Amino acid sequence: MKFVRIVCIALFTAVLGSCGNELVEAPVKQENQLSFRLSKSSDSMGDDNALDAGNGGHLAYKILFYKADKADDTPSISNDDPINYENFYLVKEVEGWKSYEGFVDFQFSIKNENLEDYIYQLVVIATTKIKHEIDFELGFEHDGKSLLSELKVKRMYESVNGEQVLIPLSKDNYICSRQITQADINSGEVELKLQRMVGQLIFDIGKYSENGPVVLDTEYGSTLDRVYNITFSIHNFTESFAWFGKGESVASSTKKISEETENTAIVEKCSYSLSKYFSDNSDYKMDWNKMPTLLNGEYGIIVDSHLSASPTINHGATRIYGPYEFSSSSGNLQMEMNFEYYDTDISPLIEKSLILRLPKANSKITVVPNFYTYSKIKIRENRIIDVPVDFGDLRFDNEWKNDYYEE
Repeated sequence: MKFVRIVCIALFTAVLGSCGNELVEAPVKQENQLSFRLSKSSDSMGDDNALDAGNGGHLAYKILFYKADKADDTPSISNDDPINYENFYLVKEVEGWKSYEGFVDFQFSIKNENLEDYIYQLVVIATTKIKHEIDFELGFEHDGKSLLSELKVKRMYESVNGEQVLIPLSKDNYICSRQITQADINSGEVELKLQRMVGQLIFDIGKYSENGPVVLDTEYGSTLDRVYNITFSIHNFTESFAWFGKGESVASSTKKISEETENTAIVEKCSYSLSKYFSDNSDYKMDWNKMPTLLNGEYGIIVDSHLSASPTINHGATRIYGPYEFSSSSGNLQMEMNFEYYDTDISPLIEKSLILRLPKANSKITVVPNFYTYSKIKIRENRIIDVPVDFGDLRFDNEWKNDYYEE
């Protein structure tokens, strides 16, 4: 999973003079305009370098403008100035969500005199266009001002058979922020970096001995042989969070998530069918030839060591690409993995299930934006369905992997 860079060249207009509305949408050409062009660095999920209407058109974009008073002893500003997020307050929310075309064609004006008095911060939130997976909340006003430090991003629900159900998150949920400076206006270009707001849970179920990973016995196709469905039940997931932390500078090199709000009342259910991976021999073994050969940020799929993936999949292991989640740093995240499988040792065939509860004792599961939460489930048997019912000999290791690079 990679940090996604979007370089935008949008139309900004700096206008001399003063009037009541300091931020004005400017649909006609004016002097000192900046234009945006969108691109992003390629990543392991198969994204292209160029972000155009073809591969950026599936996103919807929300534009928010904030400003902070410039201190008297700050003659000029840059993106390295240590201005705290709680000093910025909302000055304009652009109506609705923009399509790709609406975003790149958007124009507005800022008066030069306002650039002398204020520091402006542009915030862009992006999610999938057909079905929005996230929304935002401006927070309470303080003296009539909505602060950037209280801007929250939150999960969305939909009604299914009269019940409110969480909309699953995909990889395509991003946020970026950028100060608008006089230097930007002079150069005619503003670079925006969209950062992924979600992390993905992935699990490698592999056979291990005391000395490390072990190749499966020849009569087995996968540690998930006979498993036709896996359901994740996730407890204490993060329902909303503030991205711009109180006391944090806009120049901070490390982005901290603040004020994570967990939902302890609702259990998120994610159910993935695996029967499509069974071989055609009616033996309910997994056939690696039916597994994906390329990855593009999917969830609910399995792969094995025949696929060159990062992190590397050990021989004898099968990987499950599970759900995407918001940041969860508290260590309160818990889940059950319900493996439904066919018991072919009994005639006629019957369906059974076993439930693995995670994390194990003395460990925890956390989620970091733009990282995989990479969990190794180490078993001594060839199949997960053959482990003892109490999972007594199972070992569980966690790592956090990020395979992006920034140019």
